[in-house]
Amino acid sequence: MHDIATEVSIAAGIRTPEVVIITDTDPNAFAVGIGPESSYIMVTTGLISTLDREELEGVIAHEMSHIRNNDTELMTVLPFSSADYCSLQIG
Repeated sequence: MHDIATEVSIAAGIRTPEVVIITDTDPNAFAVGIGPESSYIMVTTGLISTLDREELEGVIAHEMSHIRNNDTELMTVLPFSSADYCSLQIG
């Protein structure tokens, strides 16, 4: 997985995010982090065992697009901001 992430990050022109393998039979992948410098791509063993290399490249590229477009920053910060806003409205 790390070699796929390196190849895709070179094509995307961003730093290679750390890839974390999660032991889970469900096929899933997601990106987390605040900005491209501190992002991670999580991939389950279920996804790795289900897809071939070309399909995995597509999934990694999709997750990396979230990192490159700063979607991960928004989705990491937004839940906390929403909770803060709700607590101000309730409290």
